[in-house]
Parts: sequence; structure tokens; C-alpha cells
Amino acid sequence: RVPIDQDFVSQSLAETEASSGSLSTMNADQRATSMIVRKMTAADFTPIRCLGDGAFGTVLLVRQNATGRLFAQMQLTKAFLRIQKKRVESTKSERTILELVNRHPFIVNLYYAFQDHEKLYLILEYASGGELFRHLELEKFFTEDVAAFYIAEIILALDYLHNTVGVIYRDLKPENCLLDAEGHLQIGRA
Repeated sequence: RVPIDQDFVSQSLAETEASSGSLSTMNADQRATSMIVRKMTAADFTPIRCLGDGAFGTVLLVRQNATGRLFAQMQLTKAFLRIQKKRVESTKSERTILELVNRHPFIVNLYYAFQDHEKLYLILEYASGGELFRHLELEKFFTEDVAAFYIAEIILALDYLHNTVGVIYRDLKPENCLLDAEGHLQIGRA
């Protein structure tokens, strides 16, 4: 197994799952001690379409079977990671960073992380607006106001990463900037 220590469930989703089930009648302290979140597997998600394919893996738009909610599922092939030793550390680092920055409005949120025998899975927030790169391609250039809007959100995300979390983001490019349904920017790929 690729040494990714434990599965991950976003605290906000764990609380949502617990409150929607039989634990909803308990108070917060009882819920916290009684909350058992079931381990996720790839079978818990139905693939809809491919969002992107890169050197390190594939990103699919998936629907969670239990809730119908849409997510972006990043799949990383373990065989490839084993060949590229540095990529194992990079993947562990990326996941750790995504766990730390959960709930920032301008950084893609990680909701679940798990693995099977062949792949590692990161279940991420789905940014339905697509890549900033595609919008820039269509528009050819942004007006000054639109550019200032995106730059301000990028600066807020980078400031948070650099000054609060202590992470230097080294892969800033339009392909790694996503837009949510409301048009706000979210930095992807830690």
C-alpha cells in the first residue's frame, strides 16, 4: 500500500452525515463521541464524465450515491506513484495541505480521501464553472474589473496559504484556478 496513513472525512461532512441520521436526536457531545462515519469506497460514487486527465491521474465528475451530491474525484494510480518515489511524498503533502485548508472560500475543499488496491482517491469540491483558463481562452482577455476580481481572490487564497498555513503555492496558473457556480475563484492542486 502507498503509505497514506488514514482515510479522511471532512469534519463538515461528518457532522452533516451524523445529524441527518439517527444521531440527530443526540446533543453535540453525545454525537461527537458516538459518531461513526462509514469508510468511503469508489463504489459510493457514480462516475458521470471525465473533467481532466493528467500525468499523475484522472479527475472525474462523480455523484455520491447516498446523497446525489456532485464531487470531483481525483484518482491517482498507485503503480505510477511507486515508480515515481518523489510523487508519493508529493501526494502525501498535497493531501495534508488540503486537509489543513478545508473550508477556505477560495481553495478547493477536500471532503474524503481513501484508497483501494490500485488507486488513491481524493473527493474534492466540484467547481462547476470550470477552469479559469477555459474562460480566458473564450474571452481572449478579461476587463480590468474582472481581472481585479480574480486577482483579489487569488491574493486572499495565497495569503491564507502562505501566512496562516505556512505553505508556499508553487503551481499558480489559470489551469489550476477553478470557478464555482457563482463565479468565485478557487485554487486547486496544492
